[in-house]
Amino acid sequence: MKKPGFFIIIIVGFTLAGCRSESDSGGSSSHDPHYYPRLDAFHLVDSYGNSTEDDIDPFLVLDPFIDSGLFEFYWYADNLHDYTIEFRINDAPRLGGSRLISSDYCGIDLACDLDGIQFCQYYADFSMSCDPPDTANPNQYITYFDDLIETVPQTMYLILDLCDTESDYCEYQTLEVSLQ
Repeated sequence: MKKPGFFIIIIVGFTLAGCRSESDSGGSSSHDPHYYPRLDAFHLVDSYGNSTEDDIDPFLVLDPFIDSGLFEFYWYADNLHDYTIEFRINDAPRLGGSRLISSDYCGIDLACDLDGIQFCQYYADFSMSCDPPDTANPNQYITYFDDLIETVPQTMYLILDLCDTESDYCEYQTLEVSLQ
């Protein structure tokens, strides 16, 4: 038996055994420790029907006396596993000091996977709720933020915070809105 040829065959065998095609590995994997869900877009349709998806820089207004203060927001996410979404409001474009209005658990085979939508209502007493009491899926949770209001109209910031359920990774986007 020729020992150099035998060792070459062994080395080639181990090398080929370690190789997999991209279809075998599935590309990015939910087990990839460097992959995190990403918030691709956050959009709002205001009291007047203006949408951030239709207009690059719309002047967004929420008015409790137009269409009973109803508005909607929706998002697009890039994810391979579950994530949470928190919809918040603040008087500054940051998470610190913001108030939670609504949250959702999203992911593969859930109601919100790569995208989601929530219907909300802004009330004249400076409060908000999503899935308001008069809708088919009432949340009944109302968030008051009257202590953040100094004058009307006032610029406020709606924040959508996406967090990975398998790590501490989070990211958020903000939308400026005028509260009437």
